[in-house]
Amino acid sequence: MIKHWLGNSFLSLFFVMSFFAMTISCNFVSAQDNIIKIKAEETQKAEKLYNEGVELFQKQQMQEAILKFDEALKEKSTLSKAYFSRGAAKKDLNKDAEAIADFTKYIELDSTNDDMGYYLRAQIYVSQDKYDLAIADYTKTVERNAKNYKAYYYRGMIRFEKLQYEEAIADYDKSIAIQPDFAYAFNDRAGCKRALNDLEGSLKDYDEAIKHDLNSAFLYNNRASVKRKMDDLEGALADYTKAIELKADFFVAFNNRGATKHDLKDYQGAIDDFTKAIENNPKYSYAYNNRGNSKYKLKQYTGAIADYDQAIALNPDYGYAFLSRGNCKEMIRDVKGSVADWKKAALLGIDAGTSYAKRYSDEN
Repeated sequence: MIKHWLGNSFLSLFFVMSFFAMTISCNFVSAQDNIIKIKAEETQKAEKLYNEGVELFQKQQMQEAILKFDEALKEKSTLSKAYFSRGAAKKDLNKDAEAIADFTKYIELDSTNDDMGYYLRAQIYVSQDKYDLAIADYTKTVERNAKNYKAYYYRGMIRFEKLQYEEAIADYDKSIAIQPDFAYAFNDRAGCKRALNDLEGSLKDYDEAIKHDLNSAFLYNNRASVKRKMDDLEGALADYTKAIELKADFFVAFNNRGATKHDLKDYQGAIDDFTKAIENNPKYSYAYNNRGNSKYKLKQYTGAIADYDQAIALNPDYGYAFLSRGNCKEMIRDVKGSVADWKKAALLGIDAGTSYAKRYSDEN
């Protein structure tokens, strides 16, 4: 995520500014006494080492760049941009604790009101699941730079994860206002609206996301999920198919298209799609459960039970798989097995398991 913001252009800007500062210093030294001249020469040396570090950074030679930034800071311990750039290099090497320390020092020393120290430190906090700290830093970021649309976006992502949908939508609104073609912000705002059951609003946002990014398979998959919820099953099928065309190993889209075919009572077509999902991800328990459901509809009870067995093996807390396996066992007159599965489903929070098991107890 850092690479969205920290590219060659940003560090090149530091390089140009530093070179300009060096030129001024050279012209200024001749008019100063000896003590000031020594300080200016130290600054020049620090700038030279810093610029060498930038060049190494741009060549992706991070460890070597860090050594140059170390040398620059030995010459001038208040060279704030060296802390920033060293932090960026350490972040690239997954030295998160050291990177945080450097960004923190940069924030303490920087007098330009720059937002990037907070932004990149927030990115690390996100990777560490320290979401409250990340929100605080993203907030500082946008206070310093109200046009940092990615800071709004990432803060919105955290709020989405916290189920704070209204607050997340407000962040996505700001991100989109700054960057009107930001497909990811439209996608995530659509997800919030879907969670709030604003299906029309969600669909419009997915349409906008796709308008700005025609080749991302997940966008079509997501829009299809809303169309399916709105009972536009044919529209959902078309979008799932487009997602698969764009990403041939998209097992989630195969699974979801299979579920839509199941809704349309195309049970064999559904089985074929669930099988494709499994081929692309053999550990995807939902596809086994769903294929079992379609086999159940075709009265292929033995095959369905085998699929439920596999779903449960992959996910021992899969309550619906126990419930469905119980239904299958009932059909082959395995009463003891069916009741045991329903009771297990009930223990896992599936209310129907309790009523099914009780029904058998009452009848017998």
